[in-house]
Amino acid sequence: MKTIYVAERNLDLTEGRGPIIAIGYFRTITDARLAAKGWGVQGVGDGIVRPTILYDSFVEFKLDETEKIKACALAKLTDEEKEALGLE
Repeated sequence: MKTIYVAERNLDLTEGRGPIIAIGYFRTITDARLAAKGWGVQGVGDGIVRPTILYDSFVEFKLDETEKIKACALAKLTDEEKEALGLE
């Protein structure tokens, strides 16, 4: 599992009413920003750069999702509830 960066732009550069499409996927945020540079709507500004996760396999993805679900569920419990369940 690794964090990569997606450079994106709006497909409709005239009015900005189109879908967002990926320009490319990059290992560094610097490269993603360079790719997105100048892709703003009506020639103003740049495209969008956002981080995303690159998984090595579907199994790794499912394990990560399971951990996120567990963490979210545990965050909802009080300390007393965690203790009653033997989680602390």
